Amino acid sequence: MNRDLIKLIAALLMVFNHIAYVFLERGTLLFGIFRGLGHITCITMCWFLVEGYRYTKDLRKYLVRMAVFAAIAQIPFTLAFHFRTGNILVNLLLCLLLMAVLDGRGPAFLQDPLARKALAAVLFIPSVFLDWGPFAPFFVIMFRKAQGGRITAVRAWAACILASGYLFLTEDLSYVPFVPALAGALYGMAMQALGGLLVLKFYNGQRAERGRKFFQWFFYVFYPLHLLILVLVREFFFT
Repeated sequence: MNRDLIKLIAALLMVFNHIAYVFLERGTLLFGIFRGLGHITCITMCWFLVEGYRYTKDLRKYLVRMAVFAAIAQIPFTLAFHFRTGNILVNLLLCLLLMAVLDGRGPAFLQDPLARKALAAVLFIPSVFLDWGPFAPFFVIMFRKAQGGRITAVRAWAACILASGYLFLTEDLSYVPFVPALAGALYGMAMQALGGLLVLKFYNGQRAERGRKFFQWFFYVFYPLHLLILVLVREFFFT
């Protein structure tokens, strides 16, 4: 499977997660099923963010693209979920900056290891107020260390999945009893494990042979566009 196909699967499953939050009642079985399907998305996109960072020919353009679409997505994100947080593209933008800082790419003072660690810590703090919180930069840091080694990659995925399980469990315990909360957490972790399986077992390391330019822009546009569509459907047909 090529990179664009795996990302497309993750993006489409993300829609089910967002349908759950926009239209369904929390604590219901259908909500849990739909929400859990989308748990594959963030962790998988973080893996490919690290890979994209490694292979990009122009980091500045990469950052600018991410920043532009993060800004565009914020309005439909806020309308869809009524969250007072930044959307996931803002968090991924932060993750890109975090990797650049850790690698010393930028101003001359970043050649000092202490300066890199200090600035990385400062960049980590805003993630608390963004979608997926500090888990997204945690995923990126783990995957950054794991690139190029199968065993280290498996361990990184396992650590990220376990950390996510804690997130899923604590979120569900706020409105459902322990047993269904645990079941939901295990389901979400299984979907993340599916992402790990696709990446580590079936990924061929290549982009799609056809439509590369299309897929490059599709994933940027798809995120704000599908949120806008969900908002319009809710307002015109369900309000």
